[in-house]
Amino acid sequence: MNTYSRQSPSRRAFSLVEVLVAAGVLGVIGLLLVQIVSATSTSTTLSAKAVDASAQARQAFERLRLDLAGRLPREDVDFHAFNVDPDNYFSGSSNPVDPPTALMFVSEVTSIGAEPNDPSGDMRPTDAENRGLSVLNYRIGPHEDLEDATGSARLCLLRTGVPLRWDDTNFIGIGQEDGLTVAFSDFLGRDTAAEFDPLFKTSGADAQVTYEAEPVAEGVIRMVIGFRLFPTGEPINLLGDNVNSPQFDALGELVYRMPIKFVLPLDAPSSSDSNKVAVADVSQIGALVVGLVCLDLESAKLLTNAQIQTLARKFPEPLQDETPLEAWGAIADGSATSGPNLITDSDVASVPLRARQAVRVFQRAYPISLRMQIE
Repeated sequence: MNTYSRQSPSRRAFSLVEVLVAAGVLGVIGLLLVQIVSATSTSTTLSAKAVDASAQARQAFERLRLDLAGRLPREDVDFHAFNVDPDNYFSGSSNPVDPPTALMFVSEVTSIGAEPNDPSGDMRPTDAENRGLSVLNYRIGPHEDLEDATGSARLCLLRTGVPLRWDDTNFIGIGQEDGLTVAFSDFLGRDTAAEFDPLFKTSGADAQVTYEAEPVAEGVIRMVIGFRLFPTGEPINLLGDNVNSPQFDALGELVYRMPIKFVLPLDAPSSSDSNKVAVADVSQIGALVVGLVCLDLESAKLLTNAQIQTLARKFPEPLQDETPLEAWGAIADGSATSGPNLITDSDVASVPLRARQAVRVFQRAYPISLRMQIE
């Protein structure tokens, strides 16, 4: 019987060079995978922030659309629009209405009135007295239910609805001083006995009824109102002009000061120009162009009110015939390389980078021309 011996194949260990090369290759592959995952995660986060900011803008635009759709299309009903500087979010400095108001108008929407047994209901309409008309007020301001990074009431876009009662035509100021059927008595600084404030109504020294503002969009930190003039070719006066100093003829320009007209009050002692008062000339407005600067909610909660104001200040009021997107687009996406409003400037260094990167800008136009509705 023959016996065969089986030789085991020779075994050789990896050399140090081979181990180092393999480790290096695995390290490079791992680094690439980490970078891919990190980039994907960053892209996903930024996309989610952009979607959230877009949702904030859409929510504000839709609420405003519904309210403007019910706006009373009458020239004898007052209207107010004023672009508030972010430095004045907490005060009415240079603003005709205090607290600072961006937009105020009368609309056929119902706001909440008082309960019949409410002791303050002598001034707030009950459901039976509510006539289905409201004075609506939009502005950037603090709301106590929202907190900034320090625990203070956080700035956001607010809406206040003040209901009108059937039997109280003087509720928001009507009558002899301006000739308007419905007039905001504080509008353009008019001094009347029946003062109107978007947040509360007073009658006498002690009576006060508070109308709570509701957050429309918590991520909106800046709002501007532009006026697309109806191309009438008529001389036009803008907010701040004197009675006999029209700036130009209306040919469809986009301006950021409200068109006004000067009317003679019913109780004026004479017909001289010195007795005329300025009121909104809504018939000269073809459309409102609304621009918004928005953050996603996560980024907004990271900021203090001072940081929100600093960031909002980087988006200035657009120039004449310049849309909000044209004025703000390069600032928001970081493509602007010069100018005083770069988000990368040292004065916004205190704002977290991810909040600066999350800023988005939006605009929408709302046709409101009285001429189109009448004709």
